Amino acid sequence: MMVDVITGDRFKLRMTPEIDLSKLTVAEKDALILSLLPLVGQLKAALARIGELKTQLAAFERPPKTPDNSARTHEAPGFDR
Repeated sequence: MMVDVITGDRFKLRMTPEIDLSKLTVAEKDALILSLLPLVGQLKAALARIGELKTQLAAFERPPKTPDNSARTHEAPGFDR
C-alpha cells in the first residue's frame, strides 16, 4: 500500500507505511535489501549530478564584471578615472 505525501507546491512523494521489520522473515528482509541496492547507485548518481548543477548555477550567481570589480589596476594601460 502506498501513501501520498504532499510536500510543498512542487513535490508529491509516495511513501510506503512503516513496516514492522521484526515480522519479516530472513528471506523477506534479504529481498527487501536487494530491492533497495539499485536505489543506492541511483542516489549517488543523482547527488553527483546535483553537485554539477550547483557548480553551474554558481557561475550565474556571480556579479557581472565591471571596471570597479575587474582585475585591472590603476597602473594598467587604458585605465581612466
